[in-house]
Amino acid sequence: ESHRGAAMTRRQRLFTLARWLFFLASVVYLVEFARQTVSGQYLKAALTAQTLGYSGLAVLLFASTTAISVIGWCALLTGLRYPVDVRPAAAIFCYTQIGKYLPGNIGHYVGRATLAKTRLGIPAGTSAISITQEAALVALSAILVGLTCYSLPDIASTTELSMLVPPWVLLVAISTGAALFISLVAAWRARAIHLKNAIFRFVLLMTPTWSSIRATVPYYACLSLINGLAVSIIAATWLTPSLHAFLLLTAAYTLSWLVGFLLPGAPGGLGVRESVFTLLLAGIFPPAVTLMVIGLVRIATVCADFLVFLTGSYLMKQTPPYSCPTQPNS
Repeated sequence: ESHRGAAMTRRQRLFTLARWLFFLASVVYLVEFARQTVSGQYLKAALTAQTLGYSGLAVLLFASTTAISVIGWCALLTGLRYPVDVRPAAAIFCYTQIGKYLPGNIGHYVGRATLAKTRLGIPAGTSAISITQEAALVALSAILVGLTCYSLPDIASTTELSMLVPPWVLLVAISTGAALFISLVAAWRARAIHLKNAIFRFVLLMTPTWSSIRATVPYYACLSLINGLAVSIIAATWLTPSLHAFLLLTAAYTLSWLVGFLLPGAPGGLGVRESVFTLLLAGIFPPAVTLMVIGLVRIATVCADFLVFLTGSYLMKQTPPYSCPTQPNS
């Protein structure tokens, strides 16, 4: 048992080291990329009143997606037999959102689970299940939106993604695989409490139900599209607005966000998201434009998260704690 624990500790250390090396490599890549591509004219364009106005509108759009995340979290808690009002859920979600700038999103997740227990009476285990389901469904939605955009004929003919299989094949495979997995879990979930295998039981309990998926995935897909719209608004300083540009920017930003989310090693995916974004759009838009866009997007998202935090602080003061009512079989 002690040998197994030591091996797990070594793997965790190696994983942590790999994450930080990936982060540092991303930062070095971005610095060199900027040195070779960005000139004074792009920096001047980024400081115009028009660009600042576009960025301000993008801040509001990025901040508005928090409302979608709150609705999704409430739906997942309801699926777990702990219905909660939107206002107290929004207070907790917005207040802890700033914690995602700790590596691995850990501050946001732990803070949310802690406040849900102390202010709403929701068990920490239930919050942990809802947060795990949320992360899985947000990631799945991002994959579906990103690959759908890349699978459209007009976009597929423009991009030259170095994939072993076409995006539409990946889209069908992932959708089918997820549907089969969730269906199998649904068939076994009633037996979860009687299973002796802890890992198998954990998977069964953590996998969202079909009702939770139907109630959240459309919202999370809409979240990705709103983010794509915000990126497109910022890009309008240098690129002519069009459906084609919107789909390309949405696909690139959604998938680059996903990489930063799944491979956390820096606060808020800093460096990782930007590097992947520039790689996905290489050869499509001018390199300097791509870097300026994602740089302004990073500033806009930080401002949006700070705005969300201020909103959460206000709601926390205005919303008293209460005990969340449970439903039978919770």
